[in-house]
Amino acid sequence: MIFERRFGIILAVIWLVICGLLLFIGSEAIANWRFFDPDDQLRIVQVRDWLAGQSWWDITQYRMNAPAGGPMHWSRLVDVPIAFIILFLGPFLQTEAAEHIASIILPLLTFGVGIWIYARLGRRLFDARAGLLSSALLITLVPVMIQVVPMRIDHHGWQFVAFFGATAAMFWKDRPILGAMLMGLALALWLEISIEALPFAILFMGLLALRWLFPAIRQSDKDAYAFSVALMTLAGSVCILFSITENWALHGNYCDSLSPVHIGTLSAVAIFVAAGQWILVQTGHSDKLFYKIAICAIAGSAGLVSLMAIAPQCGGDAFATLDPLVRKFWYNRVQEGLPVWQLQSSIASHYWGGFAAVMFGVGYLAWAKQPIEKHDRIILILLALGSLAIGMLVSRTALYAIALANMIGASMFIALMQRADQLQNIWPRMTLRVIACMLIAPATITQKIETSFAAQNLAANPELKARKKYYKKLGRICQKSSSIRALQKLPSGSQLMVGLDVAPSVLVFTDLKVVASGHHRNQSAMKDVIMAFIGTEAEARHIYKAREIDYLITCEGSNELHIYYNSAPQGFGAQVRRGELPKWLIQDRSIGPYKVFKVDWSRENDR
Repeated sequence: MIFERRFGIILAVIWLVICGLLLFIGSEAIANWRFFDPDDQLRIVQVRDWLAGQSWWDITQYRMNAPAGGPMHWSRLVDVPIAFIILFLGPFLQTEAAEHIASIILPLLTFGVGIWIYARLGRRLFDARAGLLSSALLITLVPVMIQVVPMRIDHHGWQFVAFFGATAAMFWKDRPILGAMLMGLALALWLEISIEALPFAILFMGLLALRWLFPAIRQSDKDAYAFSVALMTLAGSVCILFSITENWALHGNYCDSLSPVHIGTLSAVAIFVAAGQWILVQTGHSDKLFYKIAICAIAGSAGLVSLMAIAPQCGGDAFATLDPLVRKFWYNRVQEGLPVWQLQSSIASHYWGGFAAVMFGVGYLAWAKQPIEKHDRIILILLALGSLAIGMLVSRTALYAIALANMIGASMFIALMQRADQLQNIWPRMTLRVIACMLIAPATITQKIETSFAAQNLAANPELKARKKYYKKLGRICQKSSSIRALQKLPSGSQLMVGLDVAPSVLVFTDLKVVASGHHRNQSAMKDVIMAFIGTEAEARHIYKAREIDYLITCEGSNELHIYYNSAPQGFGAQVRRGELPKWLIQDRSIGPYKVFKVDWSRENDR
């Protein structure tokens, strides 16, 4: 079959075509050097600071929250490929141009790694046609594509690689022990990149535990050892990665990144499982289900005890200690971190269609006849359902379940098309083909339906449509790199009061300082920014003095500032917008779309 013989070549063509489409889709962002979101902007600043001499182990942003700096929680590992491309291009290009090119090509290279693993997994589970078709269909999955578009240099693309790396390792039938080791390593890398991987690590290890407990769903007898091997590899790998990236910083436990509490908990579980399995083998009870369940219960209890003893606050929401004001005005409007049912309809439509595809795929695996083996079928169903449950709670993680459903859907599409070819009557044949096409792109269908309804609503309210178009245009102007670069006309090193969303852009394109960006470890400074806009003039005055603010910068197209204005119409930000300025604040000038207000305390007591 040509798909099997030319698998690599066809996959390379698919990747190149998708890269071309992504470059076309992102051409406006590329031309204007507009990153996908503030995380990507802070990432390039972090890499720039590291290359300029900041310590590998110090990821503080010192032009934020002066003089202490703004603490960050990101892994240095993601900085390495970005820095490598910049250094490689350094002899040929200016630094800024090298950064720009790195921001364009790195997401596409990351996607290349991801699609290679993804396609081979599809071929291993189903066949070459399903692997290639599902890879081509990734372009229809918006939750996946937004993580690998040019200028998207944050860690989410690497998380896609880690998830499917762990999945491919779990289904490595020929060498299950090596697969278990690779799964542990992939999950460890994912945990180092983002602690968001923790529920998925539990899911993967739970599936290996089921293989250990129930011989009927094993691929081979060697699978009996895969559980303990994967756990030990995971625990050992996180220890090594923690030493490399954190220099064994054992003094603090953070719930939002890999910390001693996670290492201690994983190590306790791994040690008890490995020791328990060794005892069962030595005593000849390795096939006793009761004993194995008891070992799992003891290991789980040991992990829970370790967690509660080291850092009990990490047993629940990683953002449980977030200031209520910061949660209300920042965290609750970060759509990607919310449950799916709390998303805006235009965003949620991408997910509900994908979730429908998951359920169709699960039904197909459960009841239809297909080439996938029974033991793999059970594990794949549980992995899809588990990923779906996690994705519903944190919407940005839903892409893994949706991508799994896409792979299953590709196999289902091929099976339905083959069945349609066997039908003699044209109407049943065409009906089955239409159904097959609808099943492989449900997210696209739901998105089209939502877009149609939204367009009808806007058409019925032309004033709302015009206003939305106007502010969308203003918002783009506010985020243009050329607009932000113009702020460099202000005195070098000036301390600015700007919104959380625009602050990273200021750090990227100027040498000015900001109070805070939307990064939660700096929450006291974030609260000050919010209060400086929604609080009274007296509260704002206190913050401006304490923070030694030189200029207030506003932009009429800022969605964040409009939230402040609407939430506190009598707040200081709304007063400034109406032109009600205190004596110590002077409207200096406008720089592009920005209004600039200079702080002058010498005027405070003028009559």
